[in-house]
Amino acid sequence: MRSDAPTGDTPNRMTRRTTARPRIAAERKGV
Repeated sequence: MRSDAPTGDTPNRMTRRTTARPRIAAERKGV
């Protein structure tokens, strides 16, 4: 998963990761 890739690329995986690590998701969204 690249931070440069859009969240729409893997919504299911991103959602699962967001639930486990909200901090990483927030940082990836900012980047």
